[in-house]
Amino acid sequence: PLLLQAANRLFGNFGELLDLHQSHRMCNLPDAAQEEEEEPEDEADLEGLGPEDEDEADRRRLERQERAAAKRTQKMLRQVDPELVESHFLRPADQTIRQADIPERLQLLGKSVLESVPEEGRRQLLDEAARWVTDHLFGQQSTESKVREVVEDGILEVTGECPRNYAAGQQQAPGSEHLWPPWLLDEVDAHSGGLDLRNNRALLVRRGKRFRDYAHLSHDSRAAEERRLLERWRGDAEEQAQLRKAVRTVLEHVFERQEEVPLVAMYRKEQCGELLALRETDIPETTGNERKAQTDPDDRYPKGTIQPKHRRIRRWDVLWAVFNMGVRFMELYKRRMKRIEVYQRMYDRAATEDEKDVIAACHELLVNRMHTVQGMDDIDAKFKRVLDLSAAFGDLSLENGEGGGGGVRRPGRPNAVKKFVKLGLPGLLKDSKVCLSMEDFRDNVDKHEALSLPDDPPERPEEWARQQITIMGWDDEEADADAKLLAQPQLLLRAMQLLLVGELAAEPCLRQVVRNELYQHALLSTSPTAAGEEALDPFHPYGITKHLVDKKVASLEGSDTWLRVLAAEKAGLISVKIEWPEANLKASLADVGELYVSDNIAEVAVAWNDWRRGVLAAAVQERLLPAMLSELKARLTATAIETVLLQVQDRLWHFVSQQPVRILEVPDDQTEQEPVQMEAPRFMAVVWGAGQDGDGPTTIVQLDGQGNLKDLLTAGQLSGNVPRTVNSGSREQPVFDPAADPKKSRDSHKIREKILEHKPNAILVATSSPQSKQIKDDMEKISQYTESDARFKDEL
Repeated sequence: PLLLQAANRLFGNFGELLDLHQSHRMCNLPDAAQEEEEEPEDEADLEGLGPEDEDEADRRRLERQERAAAKRTQKMLRQVDPELVESHFLRPADQTIRQADIPERLQLLGKSVLESVPEEGRRQLLDEAARWVTDHLFGQQSTESKVREVVEDGILEVTGECPRNYAAGQQQAPGSEHLWPPWLLDEVDAHSGGLDLRNNRALLVRRGKRFRDYAHLSHDSRAAEERRLLERWRGDAEEQAQLRKAVRTVLEHVFERQEEVPLVAMYRKEQCGELLALRETDIPETTGNERKAQTDPDDRYPKGTIQPKHRRIRRWDVLWAVFNMGVRFMELYKRRMKRIEVYQRMYDRAATEDEKDVIAACHELLVNRMHTVQGMDDIDAKFKRVLDLSAAFGDLSLENGEGGGGGVRRPGRPNAVKKFVKLGLPGLLKDSKVCLSMEDFRDNVDKHEALSLPDDPPERPEEWARQQITIMGWDDEEADADAKLLAQPQLLLRAMQLLLVGELAAEPCLRQVVRNELYQHALLSTSPTAAGEEALDPFHPYGITKHLVDKKVASLEGSDTWLRVLAAEKAGLISVKIEWPEANLKASLADVGELYVSDNIAEVAVAWNDWRRGVLAAAVQERLLPAMLSELKARLTATAIETVLLQVQDRLWHFVSQQPVRILEVPDDQTEQEPVQMEAPRFMAVVWGAGQDGDGPTTIVQLDGQGNLKDLLTAGQLSGNVPRTVNSGSREQPVFDPAADPKKSRDSHKIREKILEHKPNAILVATSSPQSKQIKDDMEKISQYTESDARFKDEL
């Protein structure tokens, strides 16, 4: 009671709070009498209708019931916690989504982005999305190597009538990149105008090597020819325009018309173009010469065409890649528009012209083109420097450009750079021009040429710094304590370096150069710990990570090696080191340094250039390199996870796309009839079990032709770690019969009796464990020795 009284004194009486809340809720509710006023009016409307207006009466009655139900729902929602309403999807927006005949995931995905763009701007947005997606899937910035390879091969299913130069290999136009399978060319009349597939399907190979005759070429010549065809396609402006048009069409169908990828692939094929290219593993079989008389007696399918029975289920992986990249573009577009809005708001609050110039530069970088996630992070880094150094923005946040909510900023702390800014050091650097401005440096890096050069004072750096200290009055006795930080030449040069290092580390062009150079030259090395020396052997899952010496990080792309390295490091088996080799680092700094120093060779100019190179080296080594190493590790992790997911996807697709087990029944007579598929085969299925710690033992079930369970058997001797079957015969005549192995004999005899009883047409072993391989071998031997049993032969 005492604690309750203390709580009431501090927070008030809880019962009174509930009464107050209820009274406010009741005040906001509409008058009950007013809610019931419409009912008599509806009844009056019904009274004016005659017997012949029964349909109209039913319609009005239904409308009245819907209005009453809506009122009851609204009244209930006003009395329920808003968070509870949102969690149960009862908001008006949820009802709108529910009523629309569009998948909810598509409504939530890109519709909100397109709705925020005016009608006349949607076309430009889709054009920009198509260019960005095409460049990142098939262009210079491509990361989807498998998807790019599929489109570059250009193997398509086509139908209809095709030009003659596509059909006849010997009459093909010079330099043509289109080929038909060789066996299809036999059907072409040399004097015809082309190839008519008669509404059948066939394979058209545009640039792939599958059906090309490279027998007369060496390996190097073949590779050169393949590169020539590929570069020809990449350089063809019309072909690339058609590819971008197909990408744009798919994005329009998905994000504007809310059509899903399978629908687009099946019913918008004529608009997808080369995005429907086939993988090598998905290429269907075609009509051949073998048994054509039996399989196609009416000659409906020319040799080389695809019959319905040849078709395979398609995964549409290129279309899905376009869709996923489109989703990524929409997310980046929303981030870009939010940043542009924040930059415009903060531009008006900037205190100096320099701050306005930096904000305007960031705004221009965002408006001109769509960047990657890393590119937008670089622009944010440049903007955050202005945000951190300026006192005009107070506690403004980059997330919303407002004080308080949104992104949380830490309270301001004493910062030496802020003191230098307050003392006017940026103005001194700008007026003296002893270093390039960030705008001039960016132009030099973009053009790969020293278009702008810094000025070289006639004095050496120390003497120049001493003169500037006197001019600025930083060494006066009346100067404040902050000015004493710049009262000596070495202190001033160090402060200038500190200010320039921060500006260079936040410059997007330098960050991109360091990022690219690091990814190209970084080396990975691993060394085993004491535990790793003992545990890591060639058969260990992390065995390949034991001794990696100066392995290029770029070579890890397309494999799961990095994930194994991370797992081994987390387990304490190895130590990992990623470094930028000293020689490559110096070479990269020298190349970039040439764009930041002057071309004067005088002694004083050489001293200034050495100081400038030191500033650039400090920006790269002290600021950028640690951040870029963290970013590189995150990139390697994301790439490796994506690679593993693709591998799992391929394995899973191969598994689910396989047709059910087909058992062919051979006729009893000696005629040459084709084997026919058995209608209701009987199966025996075997699933491995651990047989301990709560897991069941290995189980064998017998299924009839309809898949119904007929019998069940557990095999404890074939559970857990299943040993190899021992030799029960002699060395000269070995016999590996599980029934003769003491460790497996009991269950082997039971399985043999079940085989004799049910006579299955096939035995299936589930691959649920590595032990399944040994079980498969044992089941094969049991079935072989059972078939030699006289009882089995007599039953057959």
